[in-house]
Amino acid sequence: AENSAECAIIDQPIFSGGEWHDAVIYDRLRLPQGTIIQGPALLVQEDATIYVDPNLAATVDQLGNIIMKASESKR
Repeated sequence: AENSAECAIIDQPIFSGGEWHDAVIYDRLRLPQGTIIQGPALLVQEDATIYVDPNLAATVDQLGNIIMKASESKR
C-alpha cells in the first residue's frame, strides 16, 4: 500500500494569506484511504485541482472523497 509520501509529486512554494508557505503537490488519485494531508498542499488529478489551505487538513474517506476540516496542527 502506498503512503502519502509515495504520492508526492514535487515540493512547491504556495502563496497564501500574504506569505509564502512550503507545500507539496500530491497525485490525488493515488492517495490511500485514511490519508491526512495538512495544508498547504495541492491535490492534483487530470480533471481537477484541490487546494488545501494552510489552516485545513484533507482526509481521504473510505469512498475516496476528500473531506476538509480545520487543521488541529500546524506544519
